[in-house]
Amino acid sequence: MENLSKESTKTVLFFDTGDLFFKTTRIPNFLEEQYKLQAQTIAKVYGVLNPVAITVGEKDFAVDLNFLKDLVEMNHLPVIASNLFDENNNPIFEKHKIHRVGDLSLGIFALVSETAFKTLPNYEKLKIHIEDPIKAAQKIVYYLKKNKKVNYVILLSHLGLFQDKFLVEKVQGIDFIFGGHSEDTLQTPENYKGALIFQSGSKGYYLGELGIKLESPQKDVVYEHKLYEMNASLDPGVEQINQIVSEFKGQLETLKDPTKKVLSSKKFETHTRCVQCHTKQTEIWKKSNHASAFLSLYAMNQHFNKDCAACHTVGLGQEGGFSNLHQATLKKNVSVSQVELVNQMLIDEKGEVKSSIQKLIEKQILKLRENAKNEKEGVERGKLNTQLGALQKIQDSKSLQGSKLDFRENTEIYKELKKLYRGALERQGLSIDYWGVQCENCHGARAGHLFEKAVFSKVVPSNVCYSCHTKSQSPQFDIKRYLLVEGKHKKGEFDFVCAIGKP
Repeated sequence: MENLSKESTKTVLFFDTGDLFFKTTRIPNFLEEQYKLQAQTIAKVYGVLNPVAITVGEKDFAVDLNFLKDLVEMNHLPVIASNLFDENNNPIFEKHKIHRVGDLSLGIFALVSETAFKTLPNYEKLKIHIEDPIKAAQKIVYYLKKNKKVNYVILLSHLGLFQDKFLVEKVQGIDFIFGGHSEDTLQTPENYKGALIFQSGSKGYYLGELGIKLESPQKDVVYEHKLYEMNASLDPGVEQINQIVSEFKGQLETLKDPTKKVLSSKKFETHTRCVQCHTKQTEIWKKSNHASAFLSLYAMNQHFNKDCAACHTVGLGQEGGFSNLHQATLKKNVSVSQVELVNQMLIDEKGEVKSSIQKLIEKQILKLRENAKNEKEGVERGKLNTQLGALQKIQDSKSLQGSKLDFRENTEIYKELKKLYRGALERQGLSIDYWGVQCENCHGARAGHLFEKAVFSKVVPSNVCYSCHTKSQSPQFDIKRYLLVEGKHKKGEFDFVCAIGKP
């Protein structure tokens, strides 16, 4: 946003259409404190970005109404919602906003969906009332046009694309709809019955930019629309926001664990126990990316983010598992720091990056520089420069932490890092290690299975893989290429992750 403002001589207006603070309506107990901290961080960032107006979605109420109102008030966020009322029928937020651009007046209002809000598990406790969107829109558009004499009417909608179109059929006078909730990604805006409808996906993967020329008296709108993929190749932006994000990651490390210990016969043993019988399977697993899942999070400085770690460990937040990332790796009940382990494995006795890694880094830097020369300005060149920066950061800091190294683009380096990592772990003689995607991620907690009559399934259903390899997290995931088991599948593009048959 800051860069768009700097690059443009025109006025830049920033809007958001809801589901900003939380990614789900149901927050697991072990993630509640982290999710609250994340929401507070997002609110601080938006306070810096200074949007013209934002509206709310049902997920923003995942904690409760008071928590949301505190976020809004403490960070002076311009939240509007035209059909959202409290139990006394008072508007919870401002119903509309008038914003001037030169001689033009823009009338901005927002609508939410009662159907969506009723999916909230705490809906009844919220004691809110949501007016029918069509009735609310008819009243507010009339008010903005006739009473406030605005030149253009903008709707921030959290109804969904289908309902946006239905609304336009019933309500005249809306010029622009910036939509949300249905999570559609419109590469090209839809001109529906005179209203231009936009949606830019979800979860912050895209930033939509609408360049328009507004005129008075109002004429046909001339516009240009772009979708920016939000990735590491983009300029990191203003230092104030970087500082807020950095503080958040630091707070994650010291976040108190709110989870109460639950005694259970269902217990995760981790790979340190599985190897005692399943030696063949374990040896194959050690060479897989699953076994070194800590490394990718550490490279992104997200190793204390429980939301991320849930798919890079076994048993986090689950019955019979663990909840404290500081206690994820143990040697005779004494915590072993994965951070220190990885830092030490990377450095030789002289305090320099180990030669096996250094040589690969130098080789890859030369390759990326050559590729960058031949690549035109754009996203691809930006990605190459990002990886160059990551490799140089490892050299300078002598650490993998926060380097943002993409292992998919640096496979030889990753292979050597995995080898060093697994070796460092094995030398520790660990008694338990929850880090890594391992046997019990696929087969469930197996404590005592040798002595129970219960039959455990050895067949892993595909939904187990898709629980973490979602479209948003693994857009290129193809189970036919990844579900490779020795003795069952022919070796394909990727290494085996397990084996069938006797140990």
